[in-house]
Amino acid sequence: MSIIKSVKNYLESCPNFAGKTVNINYLPSERGSFSIENVPKNPVVKRYSDGECLMQFCFLIAGRIVYDRDVLENLRISQFFEEFESWIEAQNSAKKLPDLSDLGFTAEAIEVTNSGTLYDTARTSARFQTELRLLYKKKN
Repeated sequence: MSIIKSVKNYLESCPNFAGKTVNINYLPSERGSFSIENVPKNPVVKRYSDGECLMQFCFLIAGRIVYDRDVLENLRISQFFEEFESWIEAQNSAKKLPDLSDLGFTAEAIEVTNSGTLYDTARTSARFQTELRLLYKKKN
């Protein structure tokens, strides 16, 4: 298994994504589509003298969402991302993190680094995204 696959499995347990397909590095043009995408960052956060490393996997969750002038629809979209971010915070506080044991890593934390943001728009849909990072320990 890979880190991104572990993150995908983890995020699919979020109630916001119930019944939805979460793709990896591919966001279809259909409204209601979601994707987990890599964000290029240096993976090493800190090296310890005992050879252990604190690492990070930076990614974003992107969604293709209905987009128009309807205030109620736009509030619903904002609420979706606020609830998702609250879920991430609650999972982090409860230490319910992605399972990286198959990779020999230990997840330490998952956090939102940039809240749900309107990224681009088309006539009837928009791309919203939230950036996150997964911190984990790796032994050398």
